[in-house]
Amino acid sequence: MLRHEGGAGDRGDARGRPRQYFNASLALVTLLQELNKHAEVRYVQVQRGGDSLLIQK
Repeated sequence: MLRHEGGAGDRGDARGRPRQYFNASLALVTLLQELNKHAEVRYVQVQRGGDSLLIQK
């Protein structure tokens, strides 16, 4: 899990947890978690323009 550790002005929520900010790293973590939930999926390929990312189990 990716979390933001703020300074004195960042109080988190009422239970004292740090705030969680969505960014590209969190999206990748979520993708990996979902990939692990599905045994029948062996790989995921993401492509944008000339860049490509292949994740295999």
